[in-house]
Amino acid sequence: MTAGQRVLVPGRFFFGWRMVALAGVLRFLAGGFHVFGFSVFFLPISRDLELSRAATSLLFSLARAEGALEAPAVGYLIDRFGPRLAMMVGSLLIGFGYILFSQAWGFIPLLLAYVLVVTPGSGSAFQHATVALTNNWFVRHRATAISVMSSAIPLGGALLTPVLTVTIYAVGWRWAAFLIGVTFLAVAFPMARLARNTPESMGLLPDGLPARESPAAMAVPALPARGSGTGDRALGTGGVPAAPAQRQDQDYSVRQAMRTPAFWVLVVASILRQAGFSAIMVHFVPILVWKGLAERTAALYVVPMALVSVVAHWSLGWLADRWSKPRILALGTASGAVALVILLYAEPGMVWLFPPLFVPVEALFPITWATVGDFFGRRHFATLRGFMITLMMVGPISAPVFAGRVFDTTQSYRLVLQVFSVCLFLSAAVFLLLRRPDPSPRQP
Repeated sequence: MTAGQRVLVPGRFFFGWRMVALAGVLRFLAGGFHVFGFSVFFLPISRDLELSRAATSLLFSLARAEGALEAPAVGYLIDRFGPRLAMMVGSLLIGFGYILFSQAWGFIPLLLAYVLVVTPGSGSAFQHATVALTNNWFVRHRATAISVMSSAIPLGGALLTPVLTVTIYAVGWRWAAFLIGVTFLAVAFPMARLARNTPESMGLLPDGLPARESPAAMAVPALPARGSGTGDRALGTGGVPAAPAQRQDQDYSVRQAMRTPAFWVLVVASILRQAGFSAIMVHFVPILVWKGLAERTAALYVVPMALVSVVAHWSLGWLADRWSKPRILALGTASGAVALVILLYAEPGMVWLFPPLFVPVEALFPITWATVGDFFGRRHFATLRGFMITLMMVGPISAPVFAGRVFDTTQSYRLVLQVFSVCLFLSAAVFLLLRRPDPSPRQP
């Protein structure tokens, strides 16, 4: 056993949960300041720079387009060098990016800072790397671990976005953006340095089970111990090399995965689901203002929605390790469609019915990636995820701009809610077609 590796002592707390907590802290910051925060920035930026809703939405959509284009390369680099490096570099980029964002006095400088600096930092550090890290450390409890880690995004929305809202209306959106950048540099970067890429780098296997005690059905091929300076295979108790047993799902390359129907069902269903989710989240505060709520009240409405989302992440993640993931994906997406119908026809006083039904749409993101891990394995997970994100971004890139254009033309979000409720219903139907691929991947 090499220096720096550790062997699991039965009964000790599995180190993988520390990685979940670490990734969760990064996602907590990103969720409160970046994901939910964009909707709070939306109206102040629009007024300050005299932008239309479509132009402000374009800022978000171009950022998603850039993120989609970079995803395969980022995924490959994560598989090659490990999530830790991506988390460190990304933390620096998003920190300096928000500082540049705060100094932009026109649409083009604002666009360049957000799309070319903030977005690559967020994508590499808080989206791709954190999911890849968690996927490396878990198999049997994969959906639970990824969901718990991802629940930090709405938790950040519940706790940090209200602070951001108060800051924006107290000192302006520019100072708020500057403080966000400083926070990422001071907190996220030091946290990212503590990451450990794989359980194999510490003499462990996924889920914390030594190989000789692990049921054959759950045994997985060991990954290289990235970051440890060695490619040793996993070690069992006493430092005995773990001979990996075969399991039903094996590691697919990107090409092998793309030859399966399951890959394309996931992509099509996710395009439809993410179109609906992105359009509503970018325009969330403006939609509530259109429904009759005061702007500051609408901004603070993120809190109950985010709190419900935390519960949805935990409960659906736990359920996904015990029940059919495709059915959970279908039911959660259908719930979001019903929520949009309710939001369309509800009076302002009844808007509170919307969050409990819509938040499962967001809580399904980690279950989608847990499904990818179950179906296609660990070894090429980040690369495969990157290619899938590129394909899936068709909806999220176009949907917010469409929503903004509709409002600019009609001064109403009625058509927006109608169109994307249909998208979510169709997504649910496609998820019902999802089946696990053949356990033996075909050679290209």
